[in-house]
Amino acid sequence: MCPDAATGDGADYGLGGGSRGRGDRFRPGGVLRFRRIYILQHHQGPDGLESLCLKRAAGEVVRETVHKWGTGWGRTEDHPTPNIFGWIQVAYVDSFSTYASAEAERIPIDHAGRGETQLIQAAHGDTVRMAALATLDPLSRWLEDADEADADEGARWLEFCVQGWVTELSR
Repeated sequence: MCPDAATGDGADYGLGGGSRGRGDRFRPGGVLRFRRIYILQHHQGPDGLESLCLKRAAGEVVRETVHKWGTGWGRTEDHPTPNIFGWIQVAYVDSFSTYASAEAERIPIDHAGRGETQLIQAAHGDTVRMAALATLDPLSRWLEDADEADADEGARWLEFCVQGWVTELSR
């Protein structure tokens, strides 16, 4: 529950400003002073529409932030957030995972197909109703391999991705 929920004044706790400027607590130099902000996104891949929109929004927050520093901020290394361009990262599930080689199998992410289904099976198996596939006629193209999903395979990929995130967040 957000702190102002009792007064009904807790609606804006995102990156936006809001009428009372609460968004500033998420910006460098704001109340919370995050060193890094990660937005985990996987739908449609790292270059899909959602990622592009999130990257644009992150860019706007950075632009608004540096604008407050004045026109000379980029000419010196002495500014409030030295890593301003890496401050907000839109990341994919395996952005920080290390593959054995360039040719190594990649995490199979798709739209409700085998890869996405097996990740959900591994994380929240009780929410996946595989029998529902049989009720779909015709079966959407992206669902064609969903029946091949395997919870154990999903668990392996989840662990692979989690290890990458743990390494990144521990640095």
